[in-house]
Amino acid sequence: MKNKIIIFTIFVLATLGFCSCVAPSPLYGTWYTSTGDKIIFSNEGQFKSEIADGSGVATPLYGTWQTSGNVIVLDVKDHDTGDYLGRILCPFEIDGGLLIIDWTYDAIGQGKHLTFYRNSTDTIIL
Repeated sequence: MKNKIIIFTIFVLATLGFCSCVAPSPLYGTWYTSTGDKIIFSNEGQFKSEIADGSGVATPLYGTWQTSGNVIVLDVKDHDTGDYLGRILCPFEIDGGLLIIDWTYDAIGQGKHLTFYRNSTDTIIL
């Protein structure tokens, strides 16, 4: 009887573990704009980006990402120095195969509205 209880308990725990798996985020993968901006979201919460600022200069950034509702929260580091640059909050929506982001690129809140298309959903190693 004791063995049946142990086997049943293992079965229930395994079933609960399997059912609690999180569905992959639709953000995973590589995204491009028609003007050459790029952002990569990994399934481990890392990102890399090259998005041009108002003067057209694309600065490579990387860091961690998460979502909160319809906002992507990016904790950003400088690509060259690794210095923490701050947090960027980007409202977003996914419309079919398009990722639409309001990207803020400086401390006073200047930014631009970007429409990305997906290049790949492969697992990204950052």
